[in-house]
Amino acid sequence: MRRSYATAARWYSVAARQGAPAGLYNLAFLHLRGLGVPKDTAQGLQLLEQAADAGNAEAAWALYRQYSEGEHVAADPEEAVGWLVRAAELGSGAAACLLAQQVERADRPVPPAQRVAELLEKCATRGHADAQSMIGLWLYEGGYIAQDRAKAMHWLTRAAQNGNAFAQAWYGDILIRGEGVPIDREAAAAWYERAALQGHAGAITALTALRIGAGAAQDELAQVFQLWLRAAEQGHAEAQFQVGDFCLRGVGTPASLDEARRWLQAAALQGHRPAMTLLAGVLLQQSSDPADHAQAAELLRRAAAQGDADAQYNLGVCLRRGLGIERDDAEAERVYSAAAEQGHRSAQLALGGLKAERAQSEEEWREVARCYRLAADSGHPSAMIALAQLYESGRGLASDRASALTLYRQAFESGHADAGLEVRRLEAQLREAQLREAQLQS
Repeated sequence: MRRSYATAARWYSVAARQGAPAGLYNLAFLHLRGLGVPKDTAQGLQLLEQAADAGNAEAAWALYRQYSEGEHVAADPEEAVGWLVRAAELGSGAAACLLAQQVERADRPVPPAQRVAELLEKCATRGHADAQSMIGLWLYEGGYIAQDRAKAMHWLTRAAQNGNAFAQAWYGDILIRGEGVPIDREAAAAWYERAALQGHAGAITALTALRIGAGAAQDELAQVFQLWLRAAEQGHAEAQFQVGDFCLRGVGTPASLDEARRWLQAAALQGHRPAMTLLAGVLLQQSSDPADHAQAAELLRRAAAQGDADAQYNLGVCLRRGLGIERDDAEAERVYSAAAEQGHRSAQLALGGLKAERAQSEEEWREVARCYRLAADSGHPSAMIALAQLYESGRGLASDRASALTLYRQAFESGHADAGLEVRRLEAQLREAQLREAQLQS
């Protein structure tokens, strides 16, 4: 059938004269766009207002869009919000949720939070799942309206049952923590899965942790991988990173370096910092091609510039060794320091090692000891060894072989194989010293 805007305009006009809201709404857009009738913005806006007055929520929403975006009329924020409120009053859950988002962003103008909450609850009562989720969250957190967790649970449960992915993931969290309900990990997994099937990245993350933490069977891990893959294919950067990581480790799918690189590259192109860092590691460790090393250094530089501590540390390693980039100890120290300030223990150890290479004064050795101590206190076995050696030598610290022995033991207990040799050596030395002292006293 051939499209005829003129014919459509004629029939919409008949419906509009009879006061039919849909006729008014559709005729309005023909006038706004000049399709089948002369273009007449004023007439189009008037027809939209008549449709909204007749109870058509879509018309009120359209007027909000007109006054917020200024497509056919000058933008007017106050007029726009007025029509958005009207759309919510007429039952538009999307309008009520948008008003809630404006409250959360502290946009101006915006109605009072209590008024928005009333509109959300009105739409929630009509079965709008997103409005149920939003009012439930507001009631649960109590940041914009009075807190009422029992009522929040009612609305969030209904939202989850009605298919809202956020509420489903949230309910999974509640079941994991046992907040107001008995702890039920299997039920939580079921809710996470329902949200995950809609592409909710947080739910997929939680389900991944739940399955892997419980020692999931291969078929369960394969299911989790498929959930991530579905989201990755839709362009979700975090999902692309997870798929790359799964492919790299062979979790839920056969290990494939090529597939890992492909998905990590896709996430990195979207600026995903962990993906940049992991891809750089793959390129450095799995390739001998100088071009791959140069790409790795560039990836680390980009992620480091965005404050990623792992990237800052690894870029420092590249700068120290000249991997894919010219050696530059001064720049290495700068990026090590940036990562160390964020609590990155390997960077703290590396920074101490770099400073130790040029330390001469006691003050400089104290700074080396400070770096080693930060890493050792964070549980880094090699830092414990390095700090113990300073205690033995008395550089930067008062000589204290008992403290050194304690650190060697801690390093050994933390899995550092060489620390066992140091423990036995120092224990033997201390026994000899005690024996000599006893002989002198006798």
